[in-house]
Amino acid sequence: MYQAIRLVAVTALSMAALTIQHASAQYRASVGCSADKIDSLNTAASLEDLECKCFNKCPSSTTSSPTTTRKFRTYEGRDIDGTDYKIIKGVNFEACISQCKSEDECVAYSFDKWNRYCFLKNRVPSILRIEPNSIVGVVTGTSPAVSSSSVVMERFGNKAFPDAGYRQVAVASYNGCSATCMNEDKCEVFTFRKSDKVCNLIARPGEWWPDSSADSGVKRQIP
Repeated sequence: MYQAIRLVAVTALSMAALTIQHASAQYRASVGCSADKIDSLNTAASLEDLECKCFNKCPSSTTSSPTTTRKFRTYEGRDIDGTDYKIIKGVNFEACISQCKSEDECVAYSFDKWNRYCFLKNRVPSILRIEPNSIVGVVTGTSPAVSSSSVVMERFGNKAFPDAGYRQVAVASYNGCSATCMNEDKCEVFTFRKSDKVCNLIARPGEWWPDSSADSGVKRQIP
């Protein structure tokens, strides 16, 4: 009887984990896509590339785009501060960029993918800083500088990022995991599993989930 109860409990936990992973996948799909991270600091990728890959909004090969259509450069895992003229809550990434493109006043946006906030800006801020929960777009022709402010690791106790990491390493403690992530530019967040001392390094995080078996860290730059 005990074994049967235990089996049911384990099965329930496994199903819960799968549900969380599935929900996370759905969430990721709603705010971005499964394509590689798009960051104009490293590639010539544009907002149009992202829309084509993620939302199947690709330019027709038989019709040319209007010359008045503005193009944006996209930076994932970065944020820009100030110059907000409108804040929209409860929207996905597609709605955020569509809203910015539809308003002549909007020359930049910042999308908080963990909380679904869209910040529309009427001036392009001069500085980009590290912020894993954010995707930024600025109108083509402007190039914000990369922030030189200190990078810090914010601790998210009893929370986990269920994303598949790009690397897992064995470490003795949370601090060891934090130091490993801090030393790798690719790492934006990490999750340290307390039971088996495994550090999961993540380059493109979705949202976090409550999890008493793990502690996580988020790499940020102070505004």
